[in-house]
Amino acid sequence: MPTYKLHYFDLRGRAEISRLIFAAAGEKYEDIRYKREEFPQHKSEMPLGQIPVLEVDGVKLPQSISIARYLAKEFQLAGEKYEDIRYKREEYPQHKSEMPLGQIPVLEVDGVKLPQSISIARYLAKEFQLAGEKYEDIRYKREEYPQHKSEMPLGQIPVLEVDGVKLPQSISIARYLAKEFQLAGKDNLEQAKVDAVVDTVTDFVVSYFPIHMKADETTKKEALNEQSLKLFKNLQTLQELYQGNDFLVGNHLTYADLWFYDITETVLGVDSTILDKYPNLTKVRQSVENDTKVAAYLKDRPKLPF
Repeated sequence: MPTYKLHYFDLRGRAEISRLIFAAAGEKYEDIRYKREEFPQHKSEMPLGQIPVLEVDGVKLPQSISIARYLAKEFQLAGEKYEDIRYKREEYPQHKSEMPLGQIPVLEVDGVKLPQSISIARYLAKEFQLAGEKYEDIRYKREEYPQHKSEMPLGQIPVLEVDGVKLPQSISIARYLAKEFQLAGKDNLEQAKVDAVVDTVTDFVVSYFPIHMKADETTKKEALNEQSLKLFKNLQTLQELYQGNDFLVGNHLTYADLWFYDITETVLGVDSTILDKYPNLTKVRQSVENDTKVAAYLKDRPKLPF
């Protein structure tokens, strides 16, 4: 049985979902709580210099949702089957407050309700190409999409159709595909490591990409130089912690490597030298490009903006 230690402040905050999972599962763990004035002396002990952090037999996992997802799977609280919950119109108002955006449909993955996330359609194409799976790649021009908007669950894309079931939310789709095609990690603990890396890249996307989409080139580059320092430092920390070398986690390709590759492709378009000081991260990009199936996809892929 693994030994668990949960590090956080003496607050509910981002750790309470994990404490509740431990309680519901009836599992023992060490609940390590810091006063705010105490934490600075422990900050360097944490992978990303922040908490919560879950220790599993000495392996430290950051990112609160990645931790909760890992625990839910460990303790059979994640759910395995797809549950199709349907409301009558007159029933829905009493459930509206349960939904992240106060609207439906909502996709609940491993007990976590996921609202809006960054839409990266090209990334999904890489997932399928890597797995050698056939799929229909439906692409819309911007002026065409309004007539199809009502067909999509949340009125936005990307959407993945699986046997007629439409799944929104880009990261949820990517995680589903990665699990289907053995690109999510070999076991639950490795999957938690991969998810922690993915969430770390997504933190950067959420903070930088709104600037990237609207700002002039000078502002864009200034913001990138500032925010990429934290991203690359954090990724190097996790890569070392999780025994990555040519990859971000372990010795094989996962969807964390693909997510990093896709995002840094856009970043390198702003500053082509930005990874020069990070040879290990450069190797990750090379490993993705060296994969035979990904290389075939990249060779034939049209040159498109983000």
